[in-house]
Amino acid sequence: MDSAENCPNCGLRVARRSAFCPDCGRPLAGDRSGGALLRRPGPVTFFSVLYFVTALVSLPGIPALILLAPDDKVGILLGIVGAFVVLVAAALHAVLGWGLWRLKGWARLVWIAEAGVGLVAFPFGTLISAFVLFYLFRPGVKLLFSDAREDDLTAEERWAVLQDRSSPVLLVMLAVSLAGSLMIGLLVAAIALPNLLNAVDRGKTKRTLADLQAIAAGVERYRSDHGAYPVASDIATLSGLLQPNYLNSVPLQDGWQGEFVAESDVDEFLLLSSGKDGIVESNPQGGITTDFDADIILIQDGFVQRPDLGARPR
Repeated sequence: MDSAENCPNCGLRVARRSAFCPDCGRPLAGDRSGGALLRRPGPVTFFSVLYFVTALVSLPGIPALILLAPDDKVGILLGIVGAFVVLVAAALHAVLGWGLWRLKGWARLVWIAEAGVGLVAFPFGTLISAFVLFYLFRPGVKLLFSDAREDDLTAEERWAVLQDRSSPVLLVMLAVSLAGSLMIGLLVAAIALPNLLNAVDRGKTKRTLADLQAIAAGVERYRSDHGAYPVASDIATLSGLLQPNYLNSVPLQDGWQGEFVAESDVDEFLLLSSGKDGIVESNPQGGITTDFDADIILIQDGFVQRPDLGARPR
């Protein structure tokens, strides 16, 4: 039995065990690739994993949008709507990642639609989306998402799949796309991380302001009953005098887990949070501040020093 055959393209004698002609690269008749030809290629694997990661890292934003939303009705509604949008987007990305991983035809169509929208995100989004569209309309890639059987492919179709799996141009474009994705990620992180940390500190400041006002209200109720403010030199002593008749539960720490400062005698009282840095100021400036490290000071006449939550902190 002859152990060689002629390449139908160039006529070179090739061993029968070969899947492709070593001279011209064209596929030989029959299925010799062991089913590997239609396996998921590297670019599809990369973007599939990217969609899974995007869905995963989006999840912490859902509770953050709700918990850090402003206390008014509009703010709460916007927080809920934003969280719902993030949840839907994360779910869609997870489903799309699974579809790409399994080479589903519908996933290719959804990916094309998303890439079309992404063209407007100049410059990196445009670059990545252009690569995706170029890649997805390649003949071999279309076959990968077509549920075709490898042994049903013609020689030309097998050649197209092989070219689109191993083309150096596509590998270079994948590297460029990866670099662009990393740059976008770093840019988003550079913008989003400070804003997220700022939002967290704003939430802690809101809680601290509310707790100080609640303690002050309990102190005023004590004065209404006794004709004088309670006498205390620290928050623990003041808590014992107010609970449970004048305040069900007295908060002992501010939003940054620092212990409240409390000083009270029969005529006046002072309640203080040392702020984000936990250091009590020796000479507070008073008034409105935009510094989270600044003390928050409340006396019987109201706030002496407090943050302006509508301003950007220094």
